Amino acid sequence: MLGNKQYCYPLTVTDHASRYLLLCEALGSVREVTAFTAYERLFKERGLPEAIRSDNGVSFASPNGLFNLTISLYLFSLCLQ
Repeated sequence: MLGNKQYCYPLTVTDHASRYLLLCEALGSVREVTAFTAYERLFKERGLPEAIRSDNGVSFASPNGLFNLTISLYLFSLCLQ
């Protein structure tokens, strides 16, 4: 909890090989839709990755994601577009 009594949920994306920080955002909730927006912006800027390693956070493992999709299925749908 922050000093203003609000929670901060950090979303970080790094390149595994170089450990370069690609994305670091302070999200106000763990809702998948907020993560989807951040991922979309990152992938528009950098392109889709060849592989993803996850810590199985909420956006990757939630059974109640947006339209019952986890981020993994969402990313797959981006590849098809």
